[in-house]
Amino acid sequence: MRNNFAGTCYFCGKKVHPREGHFEKNVLGVGTRRWLLIHAECVFKQRKLKEKYGNALIRELINKRIFWHEGAFEIYSKES
Repeated sequence: MRNNFAGTCYFCGKKVHPREGHFEKNVLGVGTRRWLLIHAECVFKQRKLKEKYGNALIRELINKRIFWHEGAFEIYSKES
């Protein structure tokens, strides 16, 4: 489903404007939940990476806030 609110893409780390992406619920642990946003075009990039590296590895990187940027993974920082 399309997002109604702005937020940060959990795949690339850039801003997702309303109606430009999709949202999903992520359960991080017992009693811990959050909504995640992803750009519509990042969904296709993520699917390719999941096919190549496996879903578990990609999920682990996302949960550690390591984003895909210009063909490589990089660690998220507030300054960028």
